[in-house]
Amino acid sequence: HSFKHHEFDPLEHDLLIVDEGSMIDQEMMSSLLRAANSELPHQQSVPRIILLGDAQQLPSVGNGAVLLELTKNSSTPETANIEENQLHVVRLCRSYRQEIGDAAGRNILGVAETVKAMEDDPRPELLFAAREPNHEIIRRLKSLEEVGQEKVLLLNQANTPDQLLSFASWWVENYLSDEKFLFETQQNFHYDAPESCAAQLDYLFEYLKHFRILTATQVLPSGAAAVNQKISECWLTKNGVKDSFSEHYPGKPVMVTENNYRLQLFNGDQGIFLKFINPESREVELKAVFAVDGVFKTFYQYELHHLQTAYAITVHKSQGSEYDHLALILPALSRDHVAGEAASRSIGELMSREMLYTALTRAKKSVLILGEQSVLEGAVLHKVSRYSGIGAALVSK
Repeated sequence: HSFKHHEFDPLEHDLLIVDEGSMIDQEMMSSLLRAANSELPHQQSVPRIILLGDAQQLPSVGNGAVLLELTKNSSTPETANIEENQLHVVRLCRSYRQEIGDAAGRNILGVAETVKAMEDDPRPELLFAAREPNHEIIRRLKSLEEVGQEKVLLLNQANTPDQLLSFASWWVENYLSDEKFLFETQQNFHYDAPESCAAQLDYLFEYLKHFRILTATQVLPSGAAAVNQKISECWLTKNGVKDSFSEHYPGKPVMVTENNYRLQLFNGDQGIFLKFINPESREVELKAVFAVDGVFKTFYQYELHHLQTAYAITVHKSQGSEYDHLALILPALSRDHVAGEAASRSIGELMSREMLYTALTRAKKSVLILGEQSVLEGAVLHKVSRYSGIGAALVSK
């Protein structure tokens, strides 16, 4: 990567705050520290940097696990001098996402803590059987008909294509069939003045923020792309518009996958396709709406080259977000492989304790896990191992 700032053109700040610190990889952290460390005689370095994040979440896509190493090393006796002089770690002990006074929130938080504790007490059975009073567990289901919007549930199934299609139909019926939502998605908006319909757009964006499907990967039959395709087919068929549109359609949520500085749209930004009236031709056109710097802006389809449907997104893409209700689809290790044992190992690497913890902590009220119990149990025993050297480097100074 090429960044604007470095040690000879440094940042000029007294305080630098970086959110979602667990997503910073080794290369980016190195560049950040270079930009904060002035080599100019007339300019001081940034005196304080604050990293905000949960070190137990999935590490960065790139190399290293910087935040984990920093926070882990800070608690060892050998680095007491670092805590005093350079590195201070403040740990949040209360969750403000899952309300401890709410039974559902307490269950989600309790299961997430059990997953995190597997490093010291590797007993996956603790996820399903309470060994002490107030021990929160995952409730096992036999069918989608048993699902309620409460707590953490596991539908123990192999996630075959037919089972995922049934889930897609169930998801559309339960989350995408609200009358007001359907009504607003079929309205004709005025794209030359989207602020005139800000209340309607606010409603649509907020409605879609309440629930989401998470997957371990974008590809494979149980990945986000395949699940999104099934959800789209069910939604279009149910609403009688299957042949009216091609790739995109009114009401379709989308996510930007690459930064576009010209349009001021960035990786992870989410929008929705809607119908807009062209003020000159008076024809109805399909455009995507995004909130850019707090203002709704519309874009033609041809302007947006890096989009993906966003009914389902990967756990990685969900970091920093929160939802009332979410479904987590586990890969079917016996079915999703494409290259034998090597591919199975690769999929197994995706199914980690950190992935499950990250997914669980996105939810406020309910989590529905779809997949084989054996896959879930294997995941909680697999920890992502990364080493960036930053902790050791601090200790040596």
